[in-house]
Amino acid sequence: MTERDTDTYRRIALGTIAGSVLLPLTGCAELVDGGGGRSNAIRNLSVSELQLVVDLREDATVGELTVVSPSGEEFATRSVSPGVTRETFDLGMPYEPGEYEVYATTDGEAVGESALEIRPNPRITDLKLGRNHPDEMYEGASDQAIRSEVIVSVENKGTGPDAITALRFSGDVPQPTPEDFEESGIYDTSEELGGHQEQVYVSPEERTTLFSNSRPFSPTGSNVSCGGEAVEGEFTMTILSTIRDSPIRGGYNITYSEGSQSECDISLSSS
Repeated sequence: MTERDTDTYRRIALGTIAGSVLLPLTGCAELVDGGGGRSNAIRNLSVSELQLVVDLREDATVGELTVVSPSGEEFATRSVSPGVTRETFDLGMPYEPGEYEVYATTDGEAVGESALEIRPNPRITDLKLGRNHPDEMYEGASDQAIRSEVIVSVENKGTGPDAITALRFSGDVPQPTPEDFEESGIYDTSEELGGHQEQVYVSPEERTTLFSNSRPFSPTGSNVSCGGEAVEGEFTMTILSTIRDSPIRGGYNITYSEGSQSECDISLSSS
C-alpha cells in the first residue's frame, strides 16, 4: 500500500469518527490482540437478507466497528458492547454493490479487518405455464389465472440481495406486455385480493417463485392463434431488478397446437 492510499483512506473513511482512530488497510500494519499477539478479531462476514453480518471471535475485545463502502466512503460506524460476538448493518435497498471493508478497533488499536464482495446475481432457473401445472399455482388462483399466467423460479447465485421489480413478456405470446405497462406484473401472494407486488426480495443463494400477473398466455389474446397444424414461435421473458445493471432475459421456444374446448395446447422449452 502506498502512503497516498493510506492518507486517502484516513481522510474519507475515518475523518468524521470521534477521536479519529486511524485504521490501516490490509498489509499496512499488523493487528494486535489484548495480549499483544497477532490476531484478527473479525471471524467472518456474511449477508443475511438485507443485512451485512459481522461475526467476532469470542475471545476478542472490540470497541468499535467501521464499515467502508465500495466507493471508499464510510458506510457505518458502531460501538460494540463487551461480550457481543455479532453485529449487523442494514444494507438498505437499493445499496451500492461491490467490496465492503470492515475494520475493528479497541483502545485506538486496529484489532481486525476483513472484506466481502456484496453483489447479487439473480437468474431464471425455471419457467412453467400455469395451465400445464395448475397444482403449482398459488392458493386460490382462479381458472382464468391458471390458464393465463406463468410460474417463474429465480435463484440469486450472487453474494448480495436484490429486489425483483418487474416481469415482462415479448414475442410470440398471446398477450405481450404493453410498452406502457406501469405495474410490476408480479402477483402479490401476500394480499388476500392479490394485485401487483411492488418488489420481491431475493437473498444470496435463495430461490423464490414468482407468478405473473399480466396474462401473457390469456386464451383471449390476439397475438397468437392456433388451429390445424402446429404453430411454432419464440418469446422472451425479461426480469427487472433494483441492483443488477442489466435486465435478466430468458429465451424460449414455444409450440401452439389445436386443443380441446377451442383453446390451444401449449408447450415450451428453453431456446
